[in-house]
Amino acid sequence: MDALQTVRPRREGAATNFLTKRADGSDPRAPTQLRFLHVKTGVLNQANGSSYVELGNTKVICAIYGPRQINKSEYSDVGKLQCEVTWPPFALPDHAIRDDVPTSRTNGLKTGEEYSAEIAVRLTQALESSIILHKLPKSVVDVHVSVLQADGGVLPACITAASVAVADAGIELFDVVTACSACVRAGSDEVILLDPSLAEELDCIGQPARDAAATAGPQKTVLSPIKKAKARDDSAFVVTVACLLHRGGITQVSSRGEASPAALKKAVALCVDGCGAIGQRVDACLEASALKRKRSESKG
Repeated sequence: MDALQTVRPRREGAATNFLTKRADGSDPRAPTQLRFLHVKTGVLNQANGSSYVELGNTKVICAIYGPRQINKSEYSDVGKLQCEVTWPPFALPDHAIRDDVPTSRTNGLKTGEEYSAEIAVRLTQALESSIILHKLPKSVVDVHVSVLQADGGVLPACITAASVAVADAGIELFDVVTACSACVRAGSDEVILLDPSLAEELDCIGQPARDAAATAGPQKTVLSPIKKAKARDDSAFVVTVACLLHRGGITQVSSRGEASPAALKKAVALCVDGCGAIGQRVDACLEASALKRKRSESKG
């Protein structure tokens, strides 16, 4: 992973500095350097497995319930994965998309419910191939993810947290899944920024809702606004890649924006490297959790 630098600890005061951008030199991170990462298991006692992931200022918590038996009318030879993502309004930083705007489809804006459903679908796609579901016939595994704070990289954080929580629940896996994002700004000579913050994501493919034209209608909080298409030849996109940590396979790729094939290929390769670096922290967390559990069982 020559192109990837190690995970950088959080700088003092960085939690309040939401609007810094790498382009103006105010952010000391290199374009291929990851943000602060913290992973913890066993955070919820009543769940079969749980995890907490902090990726920069993005914070998510995941709970696993099951495997539990499904209804006879829903019989299946293999287990099912049921994912749910909740996104409370307070999860967004103050500078982000907090203004009330109409939900008209012509604006290209998504409500919180729509964005949560979209993440849940992608989360299911990323995890399904990593879990040995054929050993769980007539069963369902419930995955509940709550986004506590969002500042970019929400989907990668949700995927990583969910896979760690499934492992914490003792459910058999082919491999653990980690995820990472990258983005390219329009007019930046296709310089790829690994693990972008929310400000950087919006700079690539969106704009604050306060800049959107408001019209009459019911008011709702909106997430992930998409810029109106512009006549341009360069790339401007955000891509997320989920990988099997040890087997090396890609389980899910999703992107937003406009990307040239060359830029997208380079960004995906860099995200794979990022998944490997995140996986080192995940491995260390799971190993420490297993040792702690083993010691606890030996004492009991």
